[in-house]
Amino acid sequence: MKYKRMIPTPKSLHTWTAAALLVSLTLPAFGQGPADVPSPPADPAPTVAPELFQEDPPSFPPPEWPKHPEPPVGFPGDEPRITRVITLPEPEPIPASQTRSHIQGDDEVTLEPPRLKSQDPLNRWEVSPPPVLEPENGGDSLLLNLSKAALTPGDHIREFDGIEHTGWIPPDTVMAVGSQHVVEAVNSGLAVYNKLGTEAQGYRSFDSFFGSPNLTLFDPKIVWSPFHNKFAMLVLARNTNTEESRFYVAISQSPNALGDWWYWSFNAESLGDQDRWLDFASIGADPYGVYVTGNMYGWSGSGASSLSKLWAISPQVFSGGPANNWVWRNLEWSDGSWARSPEVAHAHTAAFDEATFLVNTHQYSGSEALLWRIVGDRHSGAGLFLSRYEVDIDDYDALGGNVNQPGAVDDLDGGKASVGNAIYANRSVFFSLSTDVNDDGTRGGLRTYRVSVDTRNILWSHLLNPGAGRYYMYPALALRGWSPDNNIAVFYTYTSDPEGYHPSAGYKVYDQQPAGSGGANYLYQMGWDEYENLDSKGRNRWGDYSGASYDWQCGHLWGAIEYAGNNDEWRTRIKAISGNGENPCPTVGVVFPNGPDEITIGSTHQVQWDATQVPPNTSIVVFYDDGRSVEAISPFLPPTARSFTWEVPKERTNNGRISVAAWDGERFVMWDWSDFEFSIR
Repeated sequence: MKYKRMIPTPKSLHTWTAAALLVSLTLPAFGQGPADVPSPPADPAPTVAPELFQEDPPSFPPPEWPKHPEPPVGFPGDEPRITRVITLPEPEPIPASQTRSHIQGDDEVTLEPPRLKSQDPLNRWEVSPPPVLEPENGGDSLLLNLSKAALTPGDHIREFDGIEHTGWIPPDTVMAVGSQHVVEAVNSGLAVYNKLGTEAQGYRSFDSFFGSPNLTLFDPKIVWSPFHNKFAMLVLARNTNTEESRFYVAISQSPNALGDWWYWSFNAESLGDQDRWLDFASIGADPYGVYVTGNMYGWSGSGASSLSKLWAISPQVFSGGPANNWVWRNLEWSDGSWARSPEVAHAHTAAFDEATFLVNTHQYSGSEALLWRIVGDRHSGAGLFLSRYEVDIDDYDALGGNVNQPGAVDDLDGGKASVGNAIYANRSVFFSLSTDVNDDGTRGGLRTYRVSVDTRNILWSHLLNPGAGRYYMYPALALRGWSPDNNIAVFYTYTSDPEGYHPSAGYKVYDQQPAGSGGANYLYQMGWDEYENLDSKGRNRWGDYSGASYDWQCGHLWGAIEYAGNNDEWRTRIKAISGNGENPCPTVGVVFPNGPDEITIGSTHQVQWDATQVPPNTSIVVFYDDGRSVEAISPFLPPTARSFTWEVPKERTNNGRISVAAWDGERFVMWDWSDFEFSIR
């Protein structure tokens, strides 16, 4: 049965009008002909109805927020939009001889190639697992993730290798999970995976993605917006020779991360900041707009003082519309000191007062967090204003270059006490930061908070406190769904000199939040070796960020964490864990033909796919799209099927795609399309 396209849509969207095409059927027996199969699947929508994201106003009036002293300055749009497409399936490795270092608030430098070590490369934790760590001095125990008969929050779903050493230090790993893909980004580029861990787009440099050879591109941040079912990505850009500083905001045009993206180029030096450049940025999105923050540092020798800026950008960018933007400059604490690194609290719910929230802490030490609130029209600027409020929290101190690691001459740099990422859900903001627990460099912990945006006080907090010589660093937080009472996970780097742990990847689950600490604390990827790779300031830098994201389609919590490989090279490992004790959700991935292949006309080939957790009451159906119409090419196949013999049509095309889908008699429970178009010749 063939299905003609009902509406003209871009090829990359592969979208059909389901209501017009859906055929009401009962599930027939295996082997029944292709004429009886349902209509082809369209790109998935969020599994949660959009109205459930909208908050109900409280029965009491929320307190007033004081306005920030300086009003925003508006710009009705920016430079023309340029559309780019991810089309290169091959990776783009950067040779080690081109090692580059990103220096916060300083000029870029070139380092010597990494030093080689003589240690046995096979001496890894995969071969000899570490012992279970017992709590010390009231600290939290660190457990290995052992298989269980039944899933509980935090249990293993799947994990796989992410981007490996690209030549940039540090990597600054970030990630976002959409309805179809997992997107991971590091300082110099990105890669796309399906949820089975299969690489759909190999590592691709930002130079290639944005086509900007005259700018150095770095410090990406990426989020998935459940309100728009699209990715939003931020990448910074600068040229030290011309002293030019810009940033890019890129929006995927559909849920498909491999399809077309819109992007806009913004001048970071607006409002008289020509002697400064943007660094240490963040991005967030909600129904009301897109938000970018960052620190402005003086160019070398300019003598310019540092300050922070905030951009509120029109939500029309999610449909390719104008990028109207409104800018606040020189964000400060109430005492007039610099408010470093404000982090946008990425929204899981739409605030009833159409507010957006941000949070930041002191960079080195303190006992306060600064909560920010934006309201007003982000497109026209009407009624737009920014408020701030200081919240008392527990004492915290930056770890700096005091992190011990076994076998290493140089300690790791544990970084600042800044917030790495933040989440907003139903009148609460969540964030986590690392801290020098005793303020003496002997142990590093993680403080995680839930703060009310109405009462503006701590609702819940926890210190993940290890024993002496053990360090948690660079946390990234993920919240399950829209309720602030749901489980959360904090992904982190861990290292321990006493137990011989090289820099490793782990996570902490809070399944009794907000009542207590709850949940297990796991390492999921052990470091292979010590890590020593110094920058021009003599710091053994490890990174500024880690990645975490919630999967709205499956209910899982995901993290992307850096760990130490061999030869002073970093690696990343991506992991999905159970968010609420749910089983792994059904997932399928087309293996062949997955594009860009060339198939001989009239030949016979095996369509192949991978799949996990296919429900036993479903049937597999294979579809073929030649760019003009979609045809079911298989009968109903059993759920255990992983291939189908296909007689290739005798019609030529350059726009072929294959879809494999599981049908339960009423709906598709999972499906996948070829990542790229293939040709039949």
